[in-house]
Amino acid sequence: MPATAPAPFLHNPDLDKFCKCVIDDNFGFEVTNDRLIFDDCAFNYTQLQTDAILKVMPGIGSFDFFDCRFLICRLGNSNANRLILFNANTGSTDSFIQNCRFESIIDGSNDFIMIDIAAQQFIKITDTCFIFKQVTPDTVIVGHATPVTNIRLYINKIDVIGIGKLIFMQNLWSGSIADGIAILFGNCIINDALLLKYTDAPPVTFETSIIMKNIGQNNVLHNKPSVAVILDQNSVFQLIVDGCLFNSALNQPLFQYKELVPGTNEAIIRFTNSSMRNSAMGVTPPWLEDSFIDIFTLNQNSVSLEGYAIAFVGGGIFNDNPLSTTLS
Repeated sequence: MPATAPAPFLHNPDLDKFCKCVIDDNFGFEVTNDRLIFDDCAFNYTQLQTDAILKVMPGIGSFDFFDCRFLICRLGNSNANRLILFNANTGSTDSFIQNCRFESIIDGSNDFIMIDIAAQQFIKITDTCFIFKQVTPDTVIVGHATPVTNIRLYINKIDVIGIGKLIFMQNLWSGSIADGIAILFGNCIINDALLLKYTDAPPVTFETSIIMKNIGQNNVLHNKPSVAVILDQNSVFQLIVDGCLFNSALNQPLFQYKELVPGTNEAIIRFTNSSMRNSAMGVTPPWLEDSFIDIFTLNQNSVSLEGYAIAFVGGGIFNDNPLSTTLS
């Protein structure tokens, strides 16, 4: 029988480091204005019961996870809907997840978020693997339950392997595009997980720029678009794609853009040196489905489409610049 979950560990010193530790029985950590470092530790949450069991509260606190392993099992009767929460409302400190391994079973009906980012602290996730042995509800790898802005996020060399309702990123908005702020992720292999889910319409005037480089994404299980976006009034969504491969075996567009309330919304997609392949038998869905009546800009340079029809566009202002696109 697992021990009763104790109160979270309240972290007071400026910096504490845990090295080669085993943490289990729903033992949690919470920081506010301090730094907590885990090096070569094992988190055995095989009957996870506590929501956001690893938690950075508003302030300037941070977590660093280096060479750690997480064994996660969230059962159907659990109240845990998140694993790690980053909620530090500062740009002066950062948090790292580096060279870690997550192995998870997520059961039950409530949605689950592995890494919940709720505020503007810079988060860097690199050289990390997420393995899902079973997923029943929608499970987000990095994101937030509702749209949140001013997010600073860098992701590099991530592998996602799993079966179930997986979503790689959800509801994270970078803030002002004019200021050069962007969410960056590259050199990732994402297998059987939706790529971007932004279907909770943001408050007005939200903006984001997402830059993807060298991403390989394969979707043969989810009968939904890999990138789904819904915008509200005066929102801007920019997606820059370079050197990426998207593969699907489903009769679905890869990208789907919609508006909740037309206003002065704007969507921008810039493709370079990328391929989109569909192996669904007897069908050629459009790779992009756009129901905008505002502004949609599409730039393509050295883009290959295999098994997809050309984009289906709405009735708004559509700026198409296919510098070099091939269909097969």
